Amino acid sequence: RPVHWAADDRVAHGIVAGPIGSGKSYMLSLPLLAAAMSPGWTAEVLDGKETHDWDWMTAYGVRVTRNLPAIGVRLRELEAERVRIEAAGRVPGLHLIVLDEPVPVMGDDAGDDKPWRMENAGIFARLVTLSRSAGYRIVLAVQRPDVRLVGSGVVRDNMP
Repeated sequence: RPVHWAADDRVAHGIVAGPIGSGKSYMLSLPLLAAAMSPGWTAEVLDGKETHDWDWMTAYGVRVTRNLPAIGVRLRELEAERVRIEAAGRVPGLHLIVLDEPVPVMGDDAGDDKPWRMENAGIFARLVTLSRSAGYRIVLAVQRPDVRLVGSGVVRDNMP
C-alpha cells in the first residue's frame, strides 16, 4: 500500500518520543518499510545509538547509517542534495529520514564542547527548515523531546 504522509501535506516532519524499550523503533519500522516499497519514495535511518537494530531493514531497501562520523557526512550529503533539488526546481521523489536518538549526533543545548556536533546541529536545523520543498520528510525518535534536545528555535518550530 502506498505511503501517504498527510492528507494536505502541511505536516512535513515529526517527533516520536518514548522511554527506552517503548517501541519507537518498531513503530517507525512500519512507515520506513512502506516508504521503501512505495513508488516515488526512498527511506533511510540515521542511527545515533550506533546499534545494529536497524540492519535488517537494508534487505528491504532502507538505507541505514549508524557510525557517528558517517552520519555527519550523510547530513552534509542530504543538505547538498537539497540545494541541488531546489536549484533544479524538480523534486525527484519523497524521502523519509528517521534520526534515531539525535543527542550523540548533534549534542544538546547544554553547551556541547564538540564542534562537529554543533555543526551537525546547524545542518540538521537547515534540513528541517528548508527540506520540505525538496521532498524530505524527517522524523526524530527521542526519549524526551525537551528543550535541551530539540532546542527552542527552528527545529522545535518545524517539528509538530
